[in-house]
Amino acid sequence: MFESLELDKIPFLPDPSPDSIFPSEQLMEAGRRMIVAAKATAIGLVEAETGFGKTTTLRYTAGKLEEQGYRVLYSNESTGGACNVLRSLHYALGSKPPHFKADLSQKFVEACAATNERLVVVIDEIQLMSEDGLQQLRLLTNRDFDTRPPFALILAGCPDLHDILGRSRLASLKKRILMSYHLQGLTEDEAKLYLEHHLNRAGARRKIFEAPAIRELFGYSRGNPRMLNQLALTAMIAAVADGKATVGLDQVRQAARELEVRP
Repeated sequence: MFESLELDKIPFLPDPSPDSIFPSEQLMEAGRRMIVAAKATAIGLVEAETGFGKTTTLRYTAGKLEEQGYRVLYSNESTGGACNVLRSLHYALGSKPPHFKADLSQKFVEACAATNERLVVVIDEIQLMSEDGLQQLRLLTNRDFDTRPPFALILAGCPDLHDILGRSRLASLKKRILMSYHLQGLTEDEAKLYLEHHLNRAGARRKIFEAPAIRELFGYSRGNPRMLNQLALTAMIAAVADGKATVGLDQVRQAARELEVRP
């Protein structure tokens, strides 16, 4: 598809491999803070707008924690409520979920304590849960968390998470949060390096994006990695269709129109 641009494969597509991750300063700092929370067996909170790399950051940090001997239990079942999250965590741990919903939290904590492993529980997209669901998750931190926590807990979601956790029924959970980090977008310099990173992984042998096009991509994307991916790929398709050897301003602006993105 991109033979005219001399690439071996299509860049900017979802890729779960560790070497696909661009180590931005925001990602690295969030990772460092989560590792501190893990070492303290504490509760951490990571927030980010959609597309700003929250799940990528969680994936990157999980890999780093596993390299240090931690076992990471991850759940993104928040849309199904707290019971689905707790069941998925039981399965990730290798324990059988209890039949009664009321026992899910307590039995999970007990199962974690029985492993004698260094555990980190990561629950993603928790802003999608109801307040009652979050109340059930709060029960995870009621037992032993003030004395001998059986696992570190990382909660992740959108920026209104702080307000949600500030509600009176959840105040005790918010007070236990040791680490909180709000992921921001890429800087303009990082956006350039981000594009180069993914193009190099696709086999780029020369310049693909002209300098003004890179500045325009950053302006439209506002440093949002997911939007940067979409704009860059769409602009590349436009360049191929136009018979261009590089991507210029015209192709980036065409991509922005097609994706209905405004600067």
